Amino acid sequence: MNTALVLSNGDLRLPADIAAKLNAKPGDVVGIEADADGTVRLYPKTFSPDEVFGCLAGRTAVKATIEEMDEAIADACRKGEM
Repeated sequence: MNTALVLSNGDLRLPADIAAKLNAKPGDVVGIEADADGTVRLYPKTFSPDEVFGCLAGRTAVKATIEEMDEAIADACRKGEM
């Protein structure tokens, strides 16, 4: 089991291997939830649609359907690339 250091201001210092699994870099925001039983869950930062809308416009000539994009994302996840 990994441990995280609680700093004097209540911040947590994550172990390097956990930060790597979350793909968290210094300054990144990590989601955190605490259940009633004390279980804590960490989540990698996700983006809202407003944050990513249009970010690829005009940058590529590649055309793909939603289904093709979903399959490419699933394949990257299976390979551990995401």
